[in-house]
Amino acid sequence: MRIVVVGGTGVLGRRVMAAAERAGHRTVAISRATGFDLLAPDSPAGAEALTAELAGADAVIDAVNQVTQRRRQAVERFTAIARRVVAAAASAGVPRYVQTSIVGVDRPGLARMGYYQGKLAAERAAVQTARLTGSDLQVQIVRSTQWYEFAELMLDRLGIGPVRFAPRMLVQPVAAASVAELLLAVADGRVSGPAEPPDGASVLEIGGPDQYPLGELMRRVSQADGRRPLLIPAPVPGAAAAGAGALLPGPDAIIDDIRLDDWLATRP
Repeated sequence: MRIVVVGGTGVLGRRVMAAAERAGHRTVAISRATGFDLLAPDSPAGAEALTAELAGADAVIDAVNQVTQRRRQAVERFTAIARRVVAAAASAGVPRYVQTSIVGVDRPGLARMGYYQGKLAAERAAVQTARLTGSDLQVQIVRSTQWYEFAELMLDRLGIGPVRFAPRMLVQPVAAASVAELLLAVADGRVSGPAEPPDGASVLEIGGPDQYPLGELMRRVSQADGRRPLLIPAPVPGAAAAGAGALLPGPDAIIDDIRLDDWLATRP
């Protein structure tokens, strides 16, 4: 198979590329690093160039990321990328588009979390665009819980000196590599969601085996790195819902078996 990975040079995208290559698939990465800026109208990601790049692909996996917590910016960016990629995939005759999203994006208690609203808008944009094209493009969405790698990101970004701020969130983290394997399995047809999804896109969820307050996850990861930062609980928009389980997977979710200690033991 020929699989195109949008965001193929990011944290998740690199793992998708590696999993696909191990399985013997041919891969193409679409990202700014490979010359495609999906938000710049004068980039090579113009409609014709992007469609040409997707021609002959058996599946497109959207692992794109936009680092912003501003609701309007997140919605605009994720929506624009989803529309552009889905339209190009449909025009190129690609049979399957697999989009990465987050568990909980559609839960009312998280409506104030800008990044999550951006991902929800991207889901809706993908479905709507596929319908408008009138093509046979299948839209499949994989929602994951926070990755173990999320704790590394928080430790790197949320702090001053020895102090680190830990958002008040209850999470059930999963290894990004496991999410990548599921995305690939959906892309190559080994795994699928509901046969007749009510909104035009099948949705699968994946999470890890154990629940942690995010601060505890950050503490465990920092200790494994030989660091002992001062962790201070910090409020976030939607904190009440995030702390009460709105970020946890539902009863039909795929539960991965890689535990935190397993993941820590395999980090480079």
